[in-house]
Amino acid sequence: MVTKNPHPDIFHAPLISTLKRLESWLERDDTSRIMVAEPTIEKFKAQHFPHHVEVIYKERIGKRKALRGRRNYNEARPVLALWPEDKLDESALPLVACCIRGAVDFTIADYVLKINAGDWVVFPPGVPKQDGNDPHFEGDSEKRSGDVLWMRTGVARSDGLSLWACRSEDWKHSKLKGFRCRIEDHFLAQLFNGFCDEIQNARRPGVLRRLLPLILYILRAETSAGTVSHESMEWCYNSQGDRSTPIAEALSYIDGNLDRHLTIEKVAQHIAVSPATFTRYFKKETGETFGSYQQRRRMEIAEGLLETTNLTVLHICQRIGLQYSQMRKLFQKKHGLSPVEYRQHKN
Repeated sequence: MVTKNPHPDIFHAPLISTLKRLESWLERDDTSRIMVAEPTIEKFKAQHFPHHVEVIYKERIGKRKALRGRRNYNEARPVLALWPEDKLDESALPLVACCIRGAVDFTIADYVLKINAGDWVVFPPGVPKQDGNDPHFEGDSEKRSGDVLWMRTGVARSDGLSLWACRSEDWKHSKLKGFRCRIEDHFLAQLFNGFCDEIQNARRPGVLRRLLPLILYILRAETSAGTVSHESMEWCYNSQGDRSTPIAEALSYIDGNLDRHLTIEKVAQHIAVSPATFTRYFKKETGETFGSYQQRRRMEIAEGLLETTNLTVLHICQRIGLQYSQMRKLFQKKHGLSPVEYRQHKN
């Protein structure tokens, strides 16, 4: 479940600080430390990468297992295929990772990439990579530690960016508190997709120099303004990776967009299932219809804002996507009071 973040300095202070640091690093290093993961070690070595980066051949021992259909219903990440014995997967979406502390190793296709803080790796769709369930270390991990910040779009690729960070320390691997969030911004998603496309094709270096710093600036501005959504801490510390169901992803999307007119078709498209499948599983997993869930969440948020803030009723109406007459009708039905009377009663 996600909610709008009322106190970004509390929830996302680590992320804001990290984004500032990344902007500073990019200003210093330009694009010299941005690498693109390739499907073979030969192709990777054909690109320019920092001298301190090590690339080690690692033979794959298992076979590729394609996932049938557009996506497995209970797979939160849009995965195309797995390499179970090698603990690799192939994503249908591009991912961008940056080592933000220490040093880590990424297992990719038939090689291991050893990078340091300040190094970036873009993972194009279809390139086998470590599945994220184990520490990002190859070989002996004793006394080793490193953090990685990750970014990707949603399944629809046009509704914003998701961010999270993980920590590898000795044999442990966990999500970091204060980083997991989603920014619902079409322009930001377009910039991210454009960056991934430009870095893979290496057509216009001047464009790259501007895209990533702009993405980081927008991410920091939105996070500082509190206009992002954050997940529960239980989800953040799930050491088994991002295993939520598509309906959980849909609930996050709905909660982050209650001020917009959402339809079943729109949300179903966001999680890459048909409207009929979405409707069936939504009722099965939540016990509510799509409409009743939206109404309940709008009421819960409105009640909380009336009780704990001095925001005007009209402002609250805008925050939850209702006309005043609609919200008044709901409050009268549930509490027998108008929104103003409800606030006076609670205070």
